[in-house]
Amino acid sequence: MVVRKISLPDLAERDIQKAILQYLNLRGYVFKRNNSGMMFSEYQGKRRAIKLGEPGWPDLIGMTKEGRFVGIEVKARKGEVTPLQVAVIDRINASGGMAFVARSVDEVIEKGF
Repeated sequence: MVVRKISLPDLAERDIQKAILQYLNLRGYVFKRNNSGMMFSEYQGKRRAIKLGEPGWPDLIGMTKEGRFVGIEVKARKGEVTPLQVAVIDRINASGGMAFVARSVDEVIEKGF
């Protein structure tokens, strides 16, 4: 039998995030997208900025089935992890949580999910 490796096109980070979230939800895990950045809102005629998330925090946050906090920083194949993201991942791991970078659903599976 000949096994051929199929090369997939580079996926956008948002598509990888969506696939990982769908996989985790199908497996019964509780995870959500950790939005970051800023949005603007108007209330009673005044425009105000609303900050979303903290810089450096993982894209996906959730927990194992045993209740351990998990952060997943999702990157496209060529995406680079920033020093701040590395620092947050290290801090989560040092405090008893689990955090890592994933570029595919397969890498999440390799972590035991």
